[in-house]
Formats: sequence, structure tokens, C-alpha cells
Amino acid sequence: IAGPGVNALVTRSFEQSFTSTGAAIPEASTLIDAASMTPEQQQSGRALVDAVSMISVGFPPEPVSAGSAWTTDGTVGNHGSVIPVTYHCRLTSLDASTYTMEVSYTQAFSQPSDAGAVEATIAGWGTIAGSVSNPLIVSATLHQTIDGIQGAEPLNNDTSIAFDGTGG
Repeated sequence: IAGPGVNALVTRSFEQSFTSTGAAIPEASTLIDAASMTPEQQQSGRALVDAVSMISVGFPPEPVSAGSAWTTDGTVGNHGSVIPVTYHCRLTSLDASTYTMEVSYTQAFSQPSDAGAVEATIAGWGTIAGSVSNPLIVSATLHQTIDGIQGAEPLNNDTSIAFDGTGG
């Protein structure tokens, strides 16, 4: 998380909307009272929202079991940009209280930027583990790369996110 990290967000809140299948909608997230935050807090808050969007993958409407695979449409955030992706998911383990799944995505995208148009591919992969009964309890390790051209310059951005969420 950017700047001083999540410690800069102590006592701060954000709202996040999710699809009916459980995927976060990054463009439907709001930093509560962002105007009172420092620029570093706003940057860290946006990075946290981006991380939440990467680890909240939707499930199919039909029941799944260990070994099941599916795709689901979602979005990933990167530096305030929202990029639509198709997640490829495989449930690797499931018991009465927890699940573990592998997730990956690869998507070409094009968007304007201050430094010229971005023509690139975003790819991500990792593992998500969570509670069957409480969607706020989740642990994920994900890696993301962006490779392409921004204006006339090569663009390469590698990100790794380790996220542990607890909730009541």
C-alpha cells in the first residue's frame, strides 16, 4: 500500500459494493470523508480498494466442489484505473469452514493517460483462501504485471499483494 501504508488509514473508512456473485466493483468504492484525508492517505486508500477488488472474485450461481473451475467477469484496479478482466478460477480445497482457490487473468487493454495512451496487457495470478461463512475473512497472495507501451515509452509494472482480512 502506497506511502506510509495501511497505518495511515487507521480510523478511516471506505464503502465497497459487490456484485451478487461476490466480486468487488472498484468503480463503486468510496473513501469516506476523503476530503479530510492527506494526499498520502487518499493514495493508500485507493491502493487498498484496488487490493480488495483483486481478491474478491465472484462465484458461479451453481454449487462448486473441490476441483471445480469457472470463469467470471470482474475488474481490477491499478493506480485509480479500472480494467475489466475475466477471472479463471479453480477451487483447490473446500471443507465445512474454509476454501482455497487459484485465480488468474490476462487481458489486453487500451486507455488514455497523462503520459500518452497506454496499450498494454495486464495479467494476474495467485491464491485466495477464505471463510465459507464470513466473506470478510480472507487471505490472498496475488501477483500482477502490466506490460506494454505508454505514449512512446515501454511500460512494465509488477505488483505483489499479500492481503489478510478479518471481520466480524
